[in-house]
Amino acid sequence: MQIYPIISRVQKAIALGPRATVRIAHNRLQGKLFSVLWRYRALRGLAGHSWTAVAERLGIKDVHVFMSRSTPQWLRYIAADNTHDVLARAQEWMRGTPELLGGRISTVTTLPWHEDFRLKELDPASDYTFSAHLFYQDITISVGTSGDQLAKDIKVPWELSRFQHLLWFGQAYQKTGDTMYVDTWVRHIDDWMDKNPYLLGINWVCPMEVGLRAINWIISWWYFRTSTIIPTAFWQKMLCSLYDHMHYLENNWELYDGRTSNHYLSDLVGYLYLCSFFNLTKKASWCFEQIQAEMRKQVFPEGTSYEGSTAYHRLVTELFLHAYMLARELHIRISDDFEQRLTNMGRFIAWCSPRQNTMVTIGDHDSGQVTAVGITQAMQALVPQSTAIGIKTFYEFGLSCIKNTLWHITLRHQAYKKKQPSGHFHNDVGSVTLAIRGIPVLIDPGSYVYTPSVFWRNYFRSAAAHTTVTLQDEAVLATDERLFNLDMQETCLSREYMTSAKTILSTQFYVGASNSGVQCARSLKLAHRENILFLSDSLCKAVQQEVDNRLLWWNFILAPNILAQPISAEQWLLFHRDQLLATMWSPLPLERIATWASPAYGIKCVTHTLRGTHQLSIIEQKNTFNFSFVLE
Repeated sequence: MQIYPIISRVQKAIALGPRATVRIAHNRLQGKLFSVLWRYRALRGLAGHSWTAVAERLGIKDVHVFMSRSTPQWLRYIAADNTHDVLARAQEWMRGTPELLGGRISTVTTLPWHEDFRLKELDPASDYTFSAHLFYQDITISVGTSGDQLAKDIKVPWELSRFQHLLWFGQAYQKTGDTMYVDTWVRHIDDWMDKNPYLLGINWVCPMEVGLRAINWIISWWYFRTSTIIPTAFWQKMLCSLYDHMHYLENNWELYDGRTSNHYLSDLVGYLYLCSFFNLTKKASWCFEQIQAEMRKQVFPEGTSYEGSTAYHRLVTELFLHAYMLARELHIRISDDFEQRLTNMGRFIAWCSPRQNTMVTIGDHDSGQVTAVGITQAMQALVPQSTAIGIKTFYEFGLSCIKNTLWHITLRHQAYKKKQPSGHFHNDVGSVTLAIRGIPVLIDPGSYVYTPSVFWRNYFRSAAAHTTVTLQDEAVLATDERLFNLDMQETCLSREYMTSAKTILSTQFYVGASNSGVQCARSLKLAHRENILFLSDSLCKAVQQEVDNRLLWWNFILAPNILAQPISAEQWLLFHRDQLLATMWSPLPLERIATWASPAYGIKCVTHTLRGTHQLSIIEQKNTFNFSFVLE
């Protein structure tokens, strides 16, 4: 018997504390019992709840009891901001030409619930299908290890099975009354229920996906519930499937090692929608208490997500807003702390947005939303709004911002504690983003894909893919399959101050691995009168460090639509659509090198980096490198 796994488990239990340890152990035991009890039924197609059983448990006799309820107030908050978008998106789905995660679905008759249709489009001879008949706990998610070649991506059929497109059908039907939207809505849900029996196939693997699907089914249901052309048999079948969704979530909470994330929050919000839909008041109250506990755990008092990603911050903000809407409708008590943190979450989004609806990417970005419309203006108005102008540091998230009408600047600093999940962080300490007049100039590259490629996953979260200083041979993270882990140091070194003449941000970090012996103190100074941004890097090498002939890389990752033209190797003009935005000055000769950016999940496009190099062995005990951007 090996003692080391036992010691490791004891150490984890001590770190978690008795209450969390018992909760996780109970959750795992419940999951195993659920598997034992339901595997046999599922493999024989007998797991789904019948209408007779559901009606008995809910204490109802007629499915039309659900249709007679009045429309909830929260539904108006999810109305799209633009009517034209609603009709255009709905028509894309009606014609069978919608775009999803970088690919296009080429059929409207049978939707590819178990295919990576994006890979199928790129390589019809590849393995692009996933299991539709295995018990969900027997399915493993494979990882692509064939260099820069993509394997099939389970996120593609998962995204389709979230059914976010149903909102376009519902709101288009509300605006036009055209029954073709009714027919298509019924057909899509009915086809999914037939092709995805309860607990079988990939679309039952991840509880988060189950929760998000339930949300979108329920929201769209409110638009179609009064239709007289939908048969009773369909309503019964759909309600039984929603009951299956609720039953599944009750037995598959994503607690894991206690460091919960947007996954567990999606489980809870999906469950809250189901409790509200089925009028289960006590369960709804319990669920919202768990959501408030997750707010205290996952969101710092400053209003930032502890997952270290702006895109995931936006996703969890949307999730909390949905929970807030339902809790108000159900008259569930909402704590002052919950409302304050939710307000602060909106403020962080404002600080991170060069212009409206253009939040900068820091960390992972998988294009995730709860519904197709995301956070609407009506949802934003639920919490107090504030103007983000000036300077602000979010110490617990690890980001400093300067924002005014001309400039938007962010500086990333190290801020991590072991209680946080590290899976959505990037190796981006010291990285900078820059927008001028709302136009992105220096960017974070995004994420591109997760499981389809170890190579691309590690490339996009590497230091070399960010506007920071790194070592040439440490530019890319170790190519292993820990795609949702990143070794992080528990440090936080940053400061900021502002006067009438200048605004300064600064941070400190080790270049490459901490044993490289080189520490960089990076500062950004914005001179207001001159409209010049100064970027200064002071490098300090340990006295005892041995001679090291590796190269230091300074990377400045340009947005894809920014053209850099050299006046000399040290002076570059930065254009956007023939408009000169700024002149960049460098103490080092810069080379323009083609690289990659990912504006959304599943999409990568060519962009360029301006790269300066310097030999590490030439660095003395202290050297300073000064760059500048002069606004035109």
